[in-house]
Amino acid sequence: MACRLWLCRGGLALVLAVFIAAVPRLRAEPAFEAAAVTQARADLEAGRYAEAREGLRQAFREDPANVDISFLMGQAAMGMEDYEAAAAAFDRVLMMRPDAARARLELARAYAHLGLYDVAEELFREVDRQPETPDGVRRSIGAYLEQIAAARSPHAFSGVMTVAFARDNNARISPDGAVVLPGLPPLSVPVERDLYAAQSLLLQHQLALSPGRRLAWATELLGYNALYRDEDDLGVQYLRLDTGPRWRHGRALLGLGLNGGWMIKDDDRYLGSWGSRAFADVALSRAAAVRVEVAGERRRYWQERDADGTAASLAVRPTWVRGRHAFSAEAGLETHRAREGWEAYDKAFVSLGYQMALPWRLTLLTGCGWEHWRFDDPEPLAARRRRDDVASLSLGLRRRLSARASAEIRHRFETADSTSDLYDYERQVTVLSLTCAF
Repeated sequence: MACRLWLCRGGLALVLAVFIAAVPRLRAEPAFEAAAVTQARADLEAGRYAEAREGLRQAFREDPANVDISFLMGQAAMGMEDYEAAAAAFDRVLMMRPDAARARLELARAYAHLGLYDVAEELFREVDRQPETPDGVRRSIGAYLEQIAAARSPHAFSGVMTVAFARDNNARISPDGAVVLPGLPPLSVPVERDLYAAQSLLLQHQLALSPGRRLAWATELLGYNALYRDEDDLGVQYLRLDTGPRWRHGRALLGLGLNGGWMIKDDDRYLGSWGSRAFADVALSRAAAVRVEVAGERRRYWQERDADGTAASLAVRPTWVRGRHAFSAEAGLETHRAREGWEAYDKAFVSLGYQMALPWRLTLLTGCGWEHWRFDDPEPLAARRRRDDVASLSLGLRRRLSARASAEIRHRFETADSTSDLYDYERQVTVLSLTCAF
């Protein structure tokens, strides 16, 4: 009897469960849907894509036929770089509203990110053919079509050129006071002020080794030249080549590189270097990223053979963007094992940067840095090993002239405190530069 009663109760519970499951869920009140859409739009504006997506999922379960909810879900997925989910959401919108040109445009963007260039191009052209498409949207479509054409080619070329003019109030980094050396009377070293012009050119080439450039071979060539007006023996010419594979996996870009450098100073060879590096760029979110890099190289100084040796470094560089504000930092270690102990050193360094977008296409630039140097052995005539602390502050403005060109003025103050009077100095440099990317 007890067994039969248990079966009856169990059967009743099962019937009730099936009946309840068979009853469709009541639709949410329109006020709930409106509130969910309003909150999602606010989250998207603030860059809170995960929060927007979570709130929209609940609203979608209540009303899967709501076009606005599906469209906003696609936008949230795009912000989170989940392009497959974004494509599914925008495709769902077009099933309900085939004439939704904005959804068609966003679907094309999602397909382009997924590497489905043929489908993306056709969708872009469908929107472009519509007579009511605004001119601004047509220009954006043209830019996307150019990017698709470039992505289809295995070769990608780019470059950055900068021309700068500067005033340096301590061109030779001379000490700012009397220099006292053991056994010698105090010395006074003149401080040389000078003007110089500098030019730099960075050329980049990338060869795609797999679809979507997930695997590629990248090559960079950097050239730099500086000419002083009076202190012409300080002029330098520098050339550096770096080449190696790049592998993109999810939100990470991994790279290896072999590099070599050549520097000429005062029309004579000064430094030759060759080495390798490895780095990882990781996007922590849409607003934050970090780079970790390790490098090693062999250095040969033709004019200072005591400094010949091997160097290694480790650096971490996080960045974070919040609206009009951009923050950056760098911290790392460097070691140089030289032929002579007084040229061998260990260095720790840290720097902070801040940028703020201003009206009239201006950007405020600020920064500060600190370096600590520890040399292995005392220099000749020195009583103790050298220790240097170098601090710097910078302030500047950048104005964007076009999508690829900008002008900048920056002032940098630097001061060094050393255990050797010879390396105590203050220096101020003002630089006016023009940069163009191509």
